[in-house]
Amino acid sequence: IFNMIAFDIPGANVLDLFCGSGALGIEALSRGAEKCVFVDKSDASLSCTKQNLSDTHLSPKAQVVKTDSILFLSDTDEKFDIILIDPPYQGNLYDEVLSVILERNLLNVGGKIVIEAGIDDIPEVPKEKFSEVRERKYGKVYILVIKA
Repeated sequence: IFNMIAFDIPGANVLDLFCGSGALGIEALSRGAEKCVFVDKSDASLSCTKQNLSDTHLSPKAQVVKTDSILFLSDTDEKFDIILIDPPYQGNLYDEVLSVILERNLLNVGGKIVIEAGIDDIPEVPKEKFSEVRERKYGKVYILVIKA
């Protein structure tokens, strides 16, 4: 994933939706992102994220938010350079997430959205609203980088 967006990371404001362990956002921070907001509704996931941030000494650049990712998108006024979307596979949340990002104009000009999906759960991306930058398939994982 990060080889696909390497030049976009330094100084970026990153959003890690459905963050789980926080691995994607932490990787962005370790590669020079200025800030990352981690969002998940699971106490267990956020506990793991906080521990991983502490272990990597990246907590000062992080904001951890316990809420539903769609609710966060609906309520925030912050704009992001990179939005990482890795929802539970088979959740069919991609359309709604992308729709809210567009409606609320949450992506900075030139910003990118990175989607990780199961190979059997590849999201339909509206070509009239997003341009596809890159896609890759790694075994059962599908990675898509798009921009609005």
